[in-house]
Amino acid sequence: GFSDACNGIGFMYYTSNGVRWDITQAVTYFTKSCELGSLSGCANVGEMYRYGIGKKLDHKVAFEHYSKSCTPPTVESGCSGMGHYLLTGEGGIAVDLKKAEMVLRTSCEAEYSSPSACEELAKVIEQTKGSPGEVARLRTKAFTRATELAGENPSYTWLLGTYYRDGMATPKSPQKAVELFTKGCDGFDPMSCIAAGRALRETGKKDDADKARVYL
Repeated sequence: GFSDACNGIGFMYYTSNGVRWDITQAVTYFTKSCELGSLSGCANVGEMYRYGIGKKLDHKVAFEHYSKSCTPPTVESGCSGMGHYLLTGEGGIAVDLKKAEMVLRTSCEAEYSSPSACEELAKVIEQTKGSPGEVARLRTKAFTRATELAGENPSYTWLLGTYYRDGMATPKSPQKAVELFTKGCDGFDPMSCIAAGRALRETGKKDDADKARVYL
């Protein structure tokens, strides 16, 4: 009956930490955690719906859960997700750059800042013709923070891999990206497995194609 306990069990199933890998069970416990009032649980449910992991992809439901977790006391990942939707309008969410900047800044400047929030905040500043220096600082902070967190959570290993893949605050390095994606997948992060599979499939090499099928 404790919300954070449910969230913790969900994370264990999500990353195969001492239990079998079971994304469906993870979603069940994340959902129960949110229903019991855990803001982290609501943020995790938002992630599931945003990326279609264990649930059918639904941006509006994802936004609702992110918004719920971004009310004081806020959860950094929730505000990051909420800001993403307010910036992009993905899924038919109304764009609100002013509010997006506010919630993303809250998440980026928190003690346990979200690298995604800093990355998205940089996009807002760039889009509103803000300081190029601040844009560069925010992207560097996102990269540094993702590097710090990658050793603790395979989800951030995936995020760091996308930075190397896309050249976000670092030179593009497809090889480094694949290394991180495969490492994240070995840590049972679904997004890492998908990214590793897709990246290896695109090389055109038979050995990589065989590896891609394994990761996917």
